Amino acid sequence: MSETPAKPPTQLIASAEPLERLTDQIGSAGILALDTEFVRERTFFPELCLIQVATGGGIAAVDCLAGMTLNDFFTALGTGAQPWVLHSSSQDLEILTQAGVRLPDELIDTQIAAALLGMSPQIGYAQLVEELLAVELDKSHTRTDWRRRPIRPEALRYAMDDVRYLLPLWQRLKESLQQRGRLEWVVEDCATLLERYGANHDEQRWRRVKGIRSLDQTSQSVARQLSAWREELAARINRPRQWLLSDDALVALARGQPTSERDLGSGYELPARFRARHGKQLLAAIARGQDQAGQHRTLTSTSLSQAERKELKALGQAVKRQAQALGLATEILATRQEMTNW
Repeated sequence: MSETPAKPPTQLIASAEPLERLTDQIGSAGILALDTEFVRERTFFPELCLIQVATGGGIAAVDCLAGMTLNDFFTALGTGAQPWVLHSSSQDLEILTQAGVRLPDELIDTQIAAALLGMSPQIGYAQLVEELLAVELDKSHTRTDWRRRPIRPEALRYAMDDVRYLLPLWQRLKESLQQRGRLEWVVEDCATLLERYGANHDEQRWRRVKGIRSLDQTSQSVARQLSAWREELAARINRPRQWLLSDDALVALARGQPTSERDLGSGYELPARFRARHGKQLLAAIARGQDQAGQHRTLTSTSLSQAERKELKALGQAVKRQAQALGLATEILATRQEMTNW
């Protein structure tokens, strides 16, 4: 059984003086382990409640709702000088970016690292801690309302544990990756993830609209403009994008391309109040998409010809054989969508 790592000192930071000390400590740290706690059920922007930070010197949870000025702390996090270590980092990267924190020059995602050693691509943090460090974590606070104050002691321990073991985890994973000659793989995959949350992250969100690949070139261009309009409106009024215009409705509009406010009421299931308030903007977005058709690469449709399906099957089998030889899940080398796009 692995030896349990010693627990470094912890603290909840809710006032300026300890936050200043933490900010100074971050500036001299060689590496940072990070996690966030947030709430986003009813808003477009997540409400950032806690940021947990672990360095070699200790663990802190910064209360983002305590009314402190966080600018210097955010600047220290985002200098780029220290690598960040996170687990399943996508949401954290999105939330920290929206909060104004500059992303690091180097990212280490322990979920990606574990997958490149042959573990499940979606392995959870608690499972990884148990498998590598023989520590069983409390999983009973995953649905805590992190806006409530005071934070209950058991919930705070749960939040602290989310970063407590990240640096020891990374050390174990790094040793195994080096032994198998795969450390550079992690570096490359994590760099790709960082690029995804770079400056053009929001501009690329239209690619993830459900059903967009079933559209022709012009309709995809229209969907791109409708997605951009929805994104801007959702951000402006701080409401979830799907509450305003669902993906199904967006794709239907892109396919039908109505040309008048009267047409918007025929078969698109848009409430009358929504049409009255936003109809002109919807029609303008549709017109922009029509005008710009052909200016962007069309996303590959999932509807393939018989010859393409045969080629995709052969490619999938080759990828599967290579993945088995490496002891990896097939999706780690290439997803079906990636192979389709090739």
